[in-house]
Amino acid sequence: MLDGNSDLNPNTKNPRHLDHAVRTGLVSAGFIGTIIGILYGLTHSAQIGVALTDAIDLYGGSSGVSFNTGSPVIAFVVSIIPAVIGAEAKPLRGGPNFFLGRPGMQTTGHCGVALGAGRRALDEVTELAQNKERGYKGAELLVANRGPFQQFLGESDLRLRVAKALCVETLEEAWGLVCQGITPPLPLQVRLRASGTHATEKASDIVSQAFRFGGGSAMYSFHILQKCLRDIHGAAQRNMVSDRAYENHGQFMLGFPGANPMG
Repeated sequence: MLDGNSDLNPNTKNPRHLDHAVRTGLVSAGFIGTIIGILYGLTHSAQIGVALTDAIDLYGGSSGVSFNTGSPVIAFVVSIIPAVIGAEAKPLRGGPNFFLGRPGMQTTGHCGVALGAGRRALDEVTELAQNKERGYKGAELLVANRGPFQQFLGESDLRLRVAKALCVETLEEAWGLVCQGITPPLPLQVRLRASGTHATEKASDIVSQAFRFGGGSAMYSFHILQKCLRDIHGAAQRNMVSDRAYENHGQFMLGFPGANPMG
């Protein structure tokens, strides 16, 4: 006879049953992704599928879904898939953007998010500064009349323009190739990634300073400066725009044989 806490009781919402169902679903998704990738020559789909299938701890004893991320199977199989189905597999649809490859394809959207957050914060603090006074009683002064703010505003505008110009220049170079059905070479790939890192760093610094000039009103969760601060620091957490991108770019400039834009 089954008690209410039994793992075999079908009416019991046992976390272990739920976790196993989730694990099974993830493994199935990984397996399907692998098959689709091999059949249609989608290298990254196959690599992700294999990694996901192997990484899931299907019969883990914990109450959460766990991943066996240290498995050597991941590193080995993922590394040989390009040789098996073709590292230069061409996308069957999606237009020129799908020829950008990695990290190029991910850099395009990220640059827009980072630079957009930076510009929005700068516009917001510019308007706020013309109406907000700060200082002790009797010595209040519009933020816009303070020299340090004026310097910050002018310099930040130029920093954002420079960061945007670098991204546009690099993307235009890559776009000229993808419109011919050519995936950008690795040195250009790493410059795409590094330009995204550069834009994110500049925008993150500018938003942080704008937030400070916003004073106490910027602390509210509904305030634009608060939203920009959360967005840009969230975006900056991505590994794709870590400072490793600069190291990788430097390795290509030095001619290191093992240089990798995704390193």
